[in-house]
Order: sequence, then structure tokens, then C-alpha cells
Amino acid sequence: MDELSIFEADVPDVWMDWTSKLFKFMEACYGNKFLDMWASADLVAVKRVWALTLMTLTRDELMRGRQGLMTRDWPPALPEFVKMCRPGIDPATAFYEAQEQGRAREEGRPNVWSHPSIYWAWRTIGAFEFRNQNYQTLRSRWEKALADEMGKGKWDAVPVTALQLTAKMKTTAISKRGAAELSKAVASVNKLGDQQVDHKAWMKKAATKIANGDASVPLYVMDSLQEMMGGKQARGR
Repeated sequence: MDELSIFEADVPDVWMDWTSKLFKFMEACYGNKFLDMWASADLVAVKRVWALTLMTLTRDELMRGRQGLMTRDWPPALPEFVKMCRPGIDPATAFYEAQEQGRAREEGRPNVWSHPSIYWAWRTIGAFEFRNQNYQTLRSRWEKALADEMGKGKWDAVPVTALQLTAKMKTTAISKRGAAELSKAVASVNKLGDQQVDHKAWMKKAATKIANGDASVPLYVMDSLQEMMGGKQARGR
């Protein structure tokens, strides 16, 4: 985008609003330091350029930059703020992350990437090269691949592996089955609670057996019946 088109480009209202709020926040943080910074500038044009640039950043990056303001004594210019939002990635550190996480991914183990550009750069170089070459050998190719990815500004999310998808499906299935079983158990308990329970049923049953001459009723049951009936001869003796 050339210099003229920057000032003619349409900027969505939501981004102009977000930029205005960011400027208000910086004014509150830095006071006259911020106001003096733009005293002789066309503030509308400044906000437009900021908004057009901020549009290319992700929400997480914008939040990182906003939080970083609290660590600075002076308000940042636009290029400085972008660096705060999107700090550079050290190629060597990123290489060893790609080497480790790429191997884990190939083996079906969990893999976590600190930035999607590292994953896509790993894809560009190829898993085979990472398995068989070291950093010094791949350094120039890796740095170019990583720089190309970082230069895009927007990245597709790291794809979910088949193993991760299967695990998620299993977890979902278990959760649904568990919920169904719990619901069934609760219904059974509720149904039992609605029933009228005769707590003397055992006593009536034992008394009937005794009356019919059933000798299978234990003596301790007979004694309990006798106590409950106020000393009546439940045994029939």
C-alpha cells in the first residue's frame, strides 16, 4: 500500500474506535508525554494509519502490546508498538522447538507450538530434513522459511492431528455416556423416593410366618417382635 492509498483507504469503524480507545489509554498512562508527541500532527490521519496497521494483528498480539505499555516510561511510536505486539522470534530457539514438536507430532504425541508460523515453517522445510539435518546445515533455509511465514502477518491455526481428534471424540463419547447413566440413576432414585416405604413390612412378614407355625423365623427376630409388641407372646409359646 503506497503513501497516498493509506490516507484514502477505508478503515472499518470498529478499528477506528479501537485505536481511539488505545490512544485514550496511552494518554491516561503517559499524560503530557503522549499529548506532546502528537501536538503538531494531524491526529485523525495518525489514527487512520495506526488503525490500518493494527488491523493486521491478532487479538492476542494487540493485548500483548497494550499490556506492554505498562512497562515503558515513554509512549511508543507505531513501529515500536507493533514490535511490542509481535516480538521477534529467535530463529535458533524456534528451530529447536520445531525439531522437538515436529518429532512429537510425527510420533502421535501431544505437540504444542508457541506460534503458528513456526509450525508452517517446519512444514516448509519438511519433517524428513528435520530428522536428518542439524541447525547449522539448515540454518539459512530455516531462517528464510521462518521470515517468510512471519512476514505474512496472518496464519492458519496448527491443524489438529488424527490422534488428537480421536481422543477428543472418545472424551465426548464418554462424557455423553456418563451423562446418560447419571440421568438414569437419578431417575431411579427419584422413582424410589416417590414410593411409600412400609418400614414395618419385615415385622408383618415375620409375624405371619410365626402365626403359620413357620419354625424358620430366628429367635432374635421373635424377641424383637416381642419387644415391639409390648411383651406380647410373639413366639406362640
